[in-house]
Amino acid sequence: MVKTRTVEMQTQLVGYEFKKKGLPTDKNIAVENSKVSNDYFWKTNKYTDQDVFGRTLDLTALINKPDGYLKGNLSDTEDVDYYKFNITEYRALSFAKDTYNKDITITLDHIPEGCDYEMVLYDEEGNQVGIGKENGNGGLSITIPNWNSDNRGYTVKVQAKNGSTVNPDAEYHLSFQTTQADKSHGAYQEMAEVQKYEGTVRKQMQEGLTDTEETRAIKEIRQKYKAYYTEQMEKLHQKQAEDVMQGGAVPDDEQIHNLLEKKAAGGELTEQENALLNIFCTAAELDRANASAKMNTTVKDRISADLQEAGID
Repeated sequence: MVKTRTVEMQTQLVGYEFKKKGLPTDKNIAVENSKVSNDYFWKTNKYTDQDVFGRTLDLTALINKPDGYLKGNLSDTEDVDYYKFNITEYRALSFAKDTYNKDITITLDHIPEGCDYEMVLYDEEGNQVGIGKENGNGGLSITIPNWNSDNRGYTVKVQAKNGSTVNPDAEYHLSFQTTQADKSHGAYQEMAEVQKYEGTVRKQMQEGLTDTEETRAIKEIRQKYKAYYTEQMEKLHQKQAEDVMQGGAVPDDEQIHNLLEKKAAGGELTEQENALLNIFCTAAELDRANASAKMNTTVKDRISADLQEAGID
């Protein structure tokens, strides 16, 4: 059954213990509740609250709050939680102000005792661009890719790993950490290259000129870093798959497709096979496969029950 959820930013003191006295001056904790479904990539969390300026609050608002976090929970082993956030501010202003040139990390921690949860990061197209790694503090962390400046919207997925038990009464936390980034990454370099032409292009556009040497140069820069993004993503997938295979051959596209079909048919997959699908499949592909598997299982159960009722083994 699809669970419905949303996230509301609540005014309360941060953490389990009061870290400061008096009433809080900002909203630092996001709390998952059960109003809007976030069980699928295309149907992620929505938010209902606003800040003091009337702006809609979402997970993005936690990025610049060192003490902020989201509190969520998995209701059962098949529950999957998706949360959107956007780093446009950091991409758009990173070249202009060093304070916005950040490495941004998202962390899943406070995982209930005895449970094994996992976190996967997707870009706007649903491509996997990060899988949570143990951070030495009992949690999992992913640093947001900074391969280009155009990819700014992300979705993080939290789910039980390979059928691990869950504790529906215990919360997990999602939070962000930022550190100063150097200027060698793709997003910064793209902005720097585009900046050389932007002033001239603005003047040309005011004069009605849209196809100039400068505008073509900017398009070429954008295309170059778009290709770089794809290249880096493929390298990431290859490295992740090599780690999973531990010296074995990395499956090709056809083998991954066959694994996905097996999952969709309700077949049992090994931990290694599930890990490979997490790497190479888009969020939408996995959603469809999971939905198909549930449907197939339901149909099989109904047929089995009907046969038993009819006395047919």
